[in-house]
Amino acid sequence: MKYTFRKCEESDFNFIYELKEKCFKWYIEIIYGWDINFQKEITKRELDKHINDMRIITLDNKDIGVTTFYKEND
Repeated sequence: MKYTFRKCEESDFNFIYELKEKCFKWYIEIIYGWDINFQKEITKRELDKHINDMRIITLDNKDIGVTTFYKEND
Protein backbone atom coordinates (compact mmCIF):
# COMPACT_ATOMS: atom_id res chain seq x y z
CA MET A 1 0.00 0.00 0.00
CA LYS A 2 1.34 3.40 -0.99
CA TYR A 3 -0.14 6.71 0.16
CA THR A 4 0.59 9.81 -1.91
CA PHE A 5 -0.68 13.36 -2.23
CA ARG A 6 -1.45 15.13 -5.45
CA LYS A 7 -2.34 18.72 -6.19
CA CYS A 8 -6.06 19.38 -6.19
CA GLU A 9 -7.67 20.48 -9.46
CA GLU A 10 -11.07 21.92 -10.32
CA SER A 11 -11.96 18.57 -11.86
CA ASP A 12 -11.83 17.10 -8.32
CA PHE A 13 -15.02 18.94 -7.31
CA ASN A 14 -17.30 15.90 -7.65
CA PHE A 15 -14.93 13.72 -5.63
CA ILE A 16 -14.65 16.34 -2.87
CA TYR A 17 -18.39 16.94 -2.75
CA GLU A 18 -19.19 13.22 -2.65
CA LEU A 19 -16.63 12.74 0.11
CA LYS A 20 -18.21 15.57 2.12
CA GLU A 21 -21.64 14.05 1.62
CA LYS A 22 -20.52 10.57 2.71
CA CYS A 23 -18.61 11.78 5.75
CA PHE A 24 -20.54 14.80 7.03
CA LYS A 25 -24.11 14.73 5.73
CA TRP A 26 -25.45 13.01 8.84
CA TYR A 27 -23.86 15.66 11.05
CA ILE A 28 -24.89 18.66 8.95
CA GLU A 29 -28.48 17.34 8.83
CA ILE A 30 -28.60 17.37 12.64
CA ILE A 31 -27.13 20.87 12.98
CA TYR A 32 -28.99 22.85 10.29
CA GLY A 33 -30.30 20.49 7.65
CA TRP A 34 -28.80 19.30 4.39
CA ASP A 35 -29.58 21.48 1.39
CA ILE A 36 -27.83 19.92 -1.60
CA ASN A 37 -27.61 23.17 -3.59
CA PHE A 38 -26.23 25.11 -0.63
CA GLN A 39 -23.68 22.37 0.14
CA LYS A 40 -22.50 22.29 -3.47
CA GLU A 41 -22.13 26.08 -3.47
CA ILE A 42 -20.15 26.04 -0.19
CA THR A 43 -17.93 23.24 -1.49
CA LYS A 44 -17.32 25.18 -4.72
CA ARG A 45 -16.41 28.33 -2.78
CA GLU A 46 -14.00 26.36 -0.58
CA LEU A 47 -12.40 24.80 -3.65
CA ASP A 48 -12.06 28.18 -5.39
CA LYS A 49 -10.56 29.82 -2.30
CA HIS A 50 -8.14 27.06 -1.28
CA ILE A 51 -7.38 25.05 -4.43
CA ASN A 52 -3.66 25.84 -4.18
CA ASP A 53 -3.63 24.64 -0.56
CA MET A 54 -5.56 21.42 -1.12
CA ARG A 55 -4.14 17.97 -1.76
CA ILE A 56 -5.97 14.82 -2.75
CA ILE A 57 -4.89 11.82 -0.69
CA THR A 58 -4.42 8.69 -2.75
CA LEU A 59 -3.87 5.06 -1.84
CA ASP A 60 -2.38 2.92 -4.57
CA ASN A 61 -3.37 5.61 -7.11
CA LYS A 62 -7.01 5.71 -5.90
CA ASP A 63 -8.41 8.97 -4.49
CA ILE A 64 -9.46 8.40 -0.88
CA GLY A 65 -9.45 11.79 0.83
CA VAL A 66 -8.61 15.47 0.78
CA THR A 67 -6.65 17.75 3.07
CA THR A 68 -6.12 21.50 3.19
CA PHE A 69 -3.25 23.39 4.79
CA TYR A 70 -3.16 27.16 4.79
CA LYS A 71 -2.12 29.98 7.06
CA GLU A 72 -4.56 32.72 7.85
CA ASN A 73 -3.80 35.98 9.63
CA ASP A 74 -0.29 34.89 10.64
